[in-house]
Amino acid sequence: MFKNTILFISIWFIFLLLGNQIFMVLSQNLNLQDLFQKKIEDIDKIRIGRYTAMLTHFISYLLPGLLIVLFKKDKINCTKINLQYISQIIIFSILIILPAVYIQQCNEYIIPKSWISKQTQIFEINMMNMSSFFDLIQNILLVGILAAIGEELIFRQIIQNQISKEIKSIFLSILISSIVFSTFHFQWEGFIPRILVSMLLGYIFNSFGLFYSILAHLIFNCFQVILLYLNIEIFELNFLFQLLIMIINCILLIHYGRKLFFRIK
Repeated sequence: MFKNTILFISIWFIFLLLGNQIFMVLSQNLNLQDLFQKKIEDIDKIRIGRYTAMLTHFISYLLPGLLIVLFKKDKINCTKINLQYISQIIIFSILIILPAVYIQQCNEYIIPKSWISKQTQIFEINMMNMSSFFDLIQNILLVGILAAIGEELIFRQIIQNQISKEIKSIFLSILISSIVFSTFHFQWEGFIPRILVSMLLGYIFNSFGLFYSILAHLIFNCFQVILLYLNIEIFELNFLFQLLIMIINCILLIHYGRKLFFRIK
């Protein structure tokens, strides 16, 4: 059991190590170490850092994902493009952001502080330092498009698909692939919400296909980037207003979740 799954994860892991090694070499040669040590305002260095991260993500996720899919010769399943499904998935993907953020806050609170990588947090803060529309486009390309396509290829099309063939259980294949998804992000402060979001993406993939899970992943990531660009911070609002927004958000989330997964009109 899991023989082929472990094989494909091992192949991908080699590319992941290669990508990280290339990133480390480039960071040293381009003098990008400051991006991990302190918040900086050198926008040119930040942009170079984003380009380096894009290359790393391509090598670590997109390239092995495409190669493994071609090697396996798996048919990429996808429901016929449907504007109603697309609109519902876009709304649903936006609605899961707020619960995910709150769950992450709880996740950070319950884990030991020593598990949180300060360097990674500082790097992410620098990457999200956007002073122009060009910076927004860079982050949409990096965090939205590249991440959505590469990660959905690896974790849904390859890993989830392969596990479902080996254990014949949709739920377990989604759960196991989601645990792998969250584990390989190496960010324990977001471990729980990342599993939950990944499971939703897994169900979207199982119900509608790869295109729709990529779309959901892309919208989920891009909308958060846009909120950061617009400097919109939900936690700065009055508590009662936050609670009201959360209640409305959850009602809409349940409504659109039922429409998506149970095809309720």
